[in-house]
Amino acid sequence: MRWSPLKQFTSLQVFLLLSVLGLLAYGQTVTYPFVHDEILSIRDNPLITRFDWNEIIHGTGTAVLKSGGSSALNAYYRPLLELFYRIEYALFGSNPAGWHLLNILFHIANSFLVYGLMNMLCDHKKGLAFAVAVLFLLHPVQSEAVACISGISNLLFAFFVLASLCFYLRNSIISRVLSLLAFALALLAKEQAVVLPILIVLLEMMSPSSSPRPLTPRAVRIGGYFVVLIMYFLVREILLPEGAMPAVALDHELFLRALSIPRTVLMYLGAIFFPHDLHYYRNVDILRPNGVSIGIFLVVFAAVVGIILKAPRPHRRLLLLGAGWFGITLLPVLNIVPLINEYSLILTAEHFLYLPLFGVLLFVLGLGDFFLIGMPERRRSFLAKGGVGLPVVLFLAMTLRQNACWAGEIPLFECTVRFEKDFGRAHILLAKAYYANGRYIKAIETYRRALTIMDGYLVKVGPRPVASVYLGFIKEIHFDLAHCFEGLGDYQEAVNWYLRALVIDRNDAAVHNNLGVGYINLGDKEKAAAHFREAVALDPQSVGARENLEKLLRFQGSGGE
Repeated sequence: MRWSPLKQFTSLQVFLLLSVLGLLAYGQTVTYPFVHDEILSIRDNPLITRFDWNEIIHGTGTAVLKSGGSSALNAYYRPLLELFYRIEYALFGSNPAGWHLLNILFHIANSFLVYGLMNMLCDHKKGLAFAVAVLFLLHPVQSEAVACISGISNLLFAFFVLASLCFYLRNSIISRVLSLLAFALALLAKEQAVVLPILIVLLEMMSPSSSPRPLTPRAVRIGGYFVVLIMYFLVREILLPEGAMPAVALDHELFLRALSIPRTVLMYLGAIFFPHDLHYYRNVDILRPNGVSIGIFLVVFAAVVGIILKAPRPHRRLLLLGAGWFGITLLPVLNIVPLINEYSLILTAEHFLYLPLFGVLLFVLGLGDFFLIGMPERRRSFLAKGGVGLPVVLFLAMTLRQNACWAGEIPLFECTVRFEKDFGRAHILLAKAYYANGRYIKAIETYRRALTIMDGYLVKVGPRPVASVYLGFIKEIHFDLAHCFEGLGDYQEAVNWYLRALVIDRNDAAVHNNLGVGYINLGDKEKAAAHFREAVALDPQSVGARENLEKLLRFQGSGGE
């Protein structure tokens, strides 16, 4: 894939070209607001307004806050991300434009590191390196990591992983030290970086015989990365509270998760090769039959192995690197650690593909480079430009369209439920977005759909303890439906839904308080007073319930009480 103008391009010119394309693809996101978890964990999170090193080191500063203001247990250890959020807040405050712009700049920088890494891996074939970098930059599957502000965790850890590998391949003592430091920073940004030592082993195995003689023995070079990894796990063990990460139990659920891995891999490959159904909260149902997907996976695996074995030695190395990179970087997100969204649905998010995409691009373009060998120069150049140029134009258009999903919570969750029709929480989130925008009828329709799904989950789980989770969702839906009917002025129907929520949990002070307001609207002050009193008894710190009760008592002439 030799494109003659690239031979004269300097690294700065390549970086500027990637910058123009990156800003063209993602520039629209600078106008987008905070959405979903970003509202609680960034915009409304008082913890990131201060540089508290204890919170940063222990990784507790960006735990998603509950509605009452208390901090939920953070399931990850990402102190570098904690620090980075504080730096961003110091720079941009609550203006999402700066946060979005920094995401774009990191993505451009990562694409340039891909270009540099490819040059070192492919004996400075600038055409092939640039093709991989620009497709990595523009592929629409990257939208979730770049257009979503909280996707910075993927951009940050990938930046340090790619930098670590580039330093490693420079073959000097200083570069090796910088490589180890970059690896440590990648681990502190996101756990997915744990696979980098395996990538180092892969690179060592695939090194061409013409490579310069290394300065240190292979065992020493590789061993340093495993030492850093062991130190990372020791720090996690010491600093993280017990139960912060879910345990991997050897049970039937683990077997089902493992059995669903072929379907998960095929889903990921489908999102890369046919990115027509990209959406937030992508899931795999581990209870669905896996026979067909296992068969297809084995066929695909056999085809990949066959292609690699038939390729000549120089291209075989590239193909092995690509396939190995994809498999290795995907290992941490293949559902071994339970990441269950609801009932049997396992999270298979598109941002997990941010780094693995590089391996697929390396394999596909390396294969294309092999097929172009032996063709006349002019035909080879024409096919290379067309084979890369057409996807570039197509990916750019698809990325611009996909980014629009992040323009607000309504488009985000409308896109989600279009593809995840049986994912109850997505319907709840969409209904909340409709309600926040005053679209009460649409909110009611969506809440009713969510209620049907959650009732179905409840039937499936039966009397097991996890049923309380779905009862909590059902109570929340009843509560929010009452809000919607209040918005429409139908106070009797609102009271009916509050009463249904009360059947699930009679000790919920918020339901009693809102029910009291509902009875005020219906003119029944005796029932209102009873529920206000119950709310205060259940939660003496509830300022709203105390004020409501006081106002009602003053109105009734019982100011003394």
